[in-house]
Amino acid sequence: MLKQRVRKCARCGSSSLGSRVFPANSKIAHQRVWVASLGLDAVSSKRELESIRDRIEAKEDIRWCPIHFDEHGAPKAAQIRSLDGDNVQETSIDRLSLQYLFDIPPLSISQLDIASSIDPPTMDTVSTYRIDSAISSVPTVERADSSYRPQLSSQSSQIEEDEDEIEEEEEKIAADFFLVAKANLEPLFRRCQDCGGMIDPISIEWIQIASALSVKFQCTECKVHFRWDSQSKKGTGKSQVFQLNQELPIAAFVTGTPFPRLLECCDVLGIATPKERTMRDAIRFYGSPAIDRVYEEWENDARVTSKAFAPAEVVVLALDGQYDSPGWCASNCKVSAIDTSLGLIVGAVSLSSKDPGIDGKSVRMESRGTEAVLEQLIDVGFTVRMRVTDSNSMVDKRLRENPKLNHIEAQRDFWHVQKPLRKKWWKGMKMESCPTMAKWYKSFFNHLYFVNSKYPKREDRPLALEYVRSFVKHCTGKHKWKKDDEFKLVDKCTHPVSRGLRKGPKRKIGGRVQKVLKESIKEDSEEYKLIYNMLFDEQFAKVFLACSAEAGTALCESFHSMSLLYSPKRFHCSAHYFNRKMKMSVMHHNSLVFGKIIGERVEIGDCLLPRKGRVAISVKRKMSKGTHPWRTEIIGQSWKLRDEYESNRFLKRIGAPDDDIFDVLMVEYGKMLRGEEGGQDEDEEYEWDSDISEEM
Repeated sequence: MLKQRVRKCARCGSSSLGSRVFPANSKIAHQRVWVASLGLDAVSSKRELESIRDRIEAKEDIRWCPIHFDEHGAPKAAQIRSLDGDNVQETSIDRLSLQYLFDIPPLSISQLDIASSIDPPTMDTVSTYRIDSAISSVPTVERADSSYRPQLSSQSSQIEEDEDEIEEEEEKIAADFFLVAKANLEPLFRRCQDCGGMIDPISIEWIQIASALSVKFQCTECKVHFRWDSQSKKGTGKSQVFQLNQELPIAAFVTGTPFPRLLECCDVLGIATPKERTMRDAIRFYGSPAIDRVYEEWENDARVTSKAFAPAEVVVLALDGQYDSPGWCASNCKVSAIDTSLGLIVGAVSLSSKDPGIDGKSVRMESRGTEAVLEQLIDVGFTVRMRVTDSNSMVDKRLRENPKLNHIEAQRDFWHVQKPLRKKWWKGMKMESCPTMAKWYKSFFNHLYFVNSKYPKREDRPLALEYVRSFVKHCTGKHKWKKDDEFKLVDKCTHPVSRGLRKGPKRKIGGRVQKVLKESIKEDSEEYKLIYNMLFDEQFAKVFLACSAEAGTALCESFHSMSLLYSPKRFHCSAHYFNRKMKMSVMHHNSLVFGKIIGERVEIGDCLLPRKGRVAISVKRKMSKGTHPWRTEIIGQSWKLRDEYESNRFLKRIGAPDDDIFDVLMVEYGKMLRGEEGGQDEDEEYEWDSDISEEM
């Protein structure tokens, strides 16, 4: 069971259990009561209320500790200390203080609708009395004062219930579709809507059309046939369909919901849905082309934004690929290019193992995809200063050999550089001959990350490499040495010299005696040889000098994790649908980034996550919920595509040719009509008309 957390009070600053959350912005009456208990004047109370409402709007958690409330749960009056500092006086909250502080107009008895009110605030119920074995209560109205005086302690629950009802009503109105049981629909068709006559239940015909319901019946008195549909139809001509029969499969596809799971869920609840074949046809004919259209607009917006924010229109790109299945048997691969300054995906491509040039070898897909996405960005006017990739040597080789891309500075992602060192260190920790390597694990990788971030420039990387290798001196207890062939630039450690430390198993730090957690490693031990061979390896030196400290592929890895929402690896799909799912993943990522850029998504909290193998615990930032307008745009484009397909089918039914002769004739006919109306006789138009006549 979860334990109650200690929260800090926003009123007095103390921390305690059982603190109460400040009322939400929808409960303005409760907020005024809480602010009135602070004992401020009218101007300060209004200013404080506005400030608190803004902080609540920004998702800030505002709480008061229990000492500020009485036994009934109402806020206590503020305590004001006198000038001598001895006497403490409590300022009482007058009944008219809320009207004075917040300019609430008085409400008279004549303004109250007592007939429609369940419990008017100015009516009190006296004690009941018994008449003829019946209990009766007589309401009396106070006539002494016509102003509205709310009873805070007795009406708080009633106000809260009313506001909850209003919020529920707003949620109901905001929806467009509701789930209605058939048993609740049958009573609605007992009488005719025109004459009010009875309807024979036997004559009612219930017709299910996928997710829609159509009811046909005949009135026994007016003898008129009626038809009622649960949904409206959309489309033109013979292509009209019920709205949800097309939008339901497309909405499931753009939200990453597998059709089998959706159908099973609806089958358990008894909800009518289209057949799976019908849903897949809707995605094939209307959903996929709509995704392509919307993706082009979003991709163009991302590229324009990236160029606008980039200094001198020069960008730094992080590139990485992801396969649809692990191992060497992948069928599809997607490669993304992310602007490291904004986090926007400015380019993405998907490849299949059956594409020309790959010849069924999946290892070729990432290198060719990286080359393709960079060529796309160069063609649309991007100036790429640096590219950051992982440790894939095939990608580097192919980009170096491309004369169009070999001028881009190439750097490695640092996380992929330190990953082999971490594996070797873990392997050494399991050896019986290396008992102290586990104690030096955290110190080494903290030192590695610190040196990498301290020297980000390319010309300082040789110095950074020697500082990393100086760990072999530090772990043996040597902090100064003479320069030699191994250390040409560095002759001491970067940390300050420790003084005043006691020798032996304990040392004094900050007035406290602590035990020494790490023992020095001997130069003739297996641990020293393992660390030495690891740091003085030529391959490590090569990749460390080429790694980047100003950018990394972490954004690409985050995007790949998020894209599993739309294309999980446990489900195989064709290259066609893999490309559409990649595009939806890109739009999902960019919509979140756009929300952060314009200020819609803000950080509302964080939490610490321990990770195995990490030097320190990671911090997970919790952001506010993002919006994805591209999903509704795809549904809107699908209806436009249905209208276009219906127009094409109409032309085929009337025997119109497949070429552009019909369009040319329509333009000619329109010009003829405009010429008859306006008498336009410009030379250019006559020349254009003559060209058309010659072509025809």
